[in-house]
Amino acid sequence: MKGQVTQQKAKSGDPTGRWGHALCTIDSQTVILIGGQGTRMQFCKDSMWKLNTENKTWSPVETLADGSSPESRTGHTAAFDPVRNRIYVFGGSKNRKWFSDVHVLDIVTWRWSIVETRGKAPPLSYHSCSVFRGELFVFGGVSPRPHPQPDGCSDSLYIFDPQYEIWYQPILSGNKPAARSGHSACLLDRKLYFFGGWDTPVCFNDIHLLDLGIMEFSLVAVNGSSPTPRCWHSAASVSDSRFLIHGGYDGNQALNDTYLFNTVTKTWTTLVGNSLPCSPRAGYSMLSLPGVKGDTEEYAPTELLIFGGGDNEGHFYSDTVRLQISDILDY
Repeated sequence: MKGQVTQQKAKSGDPTGRWGHALCTIDSQTVILIGGQGTRMQFCKDSMWKLNTENKTWSPVETLADGSSPESRTGHTAAFDPVRNRIYVFGGSKNRKWFSDVHVLDIVTWRWSIVETRGKAPPLSYHSCSVFRGELFVFGGVSPRPHPQPDGCSDSLYIFDPQYEIWYQPILSGNKPAARSGHSACLLDRKLYFFGGWDTPVCFNDIHLLDLGIMEFSLVAVNGSSPTPRCWHSAASVSDSRFLIHGGYDGNQALNDTYLFNTVTKTWTTLVGNSLPCSPRAGYSMLSLPGVKGDTEEYAPTELLIFGGGDNEGHFYSDTVRLQISDILDY
């Protein structure tokens, strides 16, 4: 794999090292960071930041946002709706406190609000959340169970409709994935691809897809060697038919390997090289940065952005890594 990585080391005034945070893109030049947990498992006091991808500078958002902001947490999701110009933060946990609230950040006014939802979704942490046609698709995650039972994972899909502020569960067909948390979800061509995750003590390395046109789950029969089982990794689309996964945790140690999946050929390819971070990391965020939209062109991913994570041995990362997608695909 050719190309150079841009690794921006944390400076004074940058976000502190953390994992279990949420990262989302709101335009070709702006990324928002929310929450997370850092050194000595303390919840980050500097919980919200904005990255200007053009000049590569972080700035805190607390001074811009007012209203009812979400309490510190980890394992939550943040999803951006470009039509409504809003970020939706759902779920997460803090020590033994679990959340099922939906917080909304209006990026025009930079004001927080809490949605008084109709319907119900359970408290969830380390679930996945994807935006499709203006709705939030939430799958899996871990949730509390009555004492003395251990916390358990979900195999359910919940959809939140922001227009009517209602949760509902769709009618599904096919074979849905086993209950899991810490998995990844990637939306490509009206299909959601779910990879990995775990339900203690089992880690997964299967791929399931949800066809959003007919709401049918299926297990993907893959070609080539699959990645080893893992959770707390991250996935990002690199073209309209390929997504990449990197790192994670296999139940014993953090990982630093990288794989590319082609949704057309159903083939996994191992990517070997030094472009992506060499330090094992889990619980980090990786996303695609879109290019500038032209008059007749849609957004297309041009770069990958990686932030944070930990090595599961007490070290938390605060570096910001950027990588040209064209370098990844030129292998």
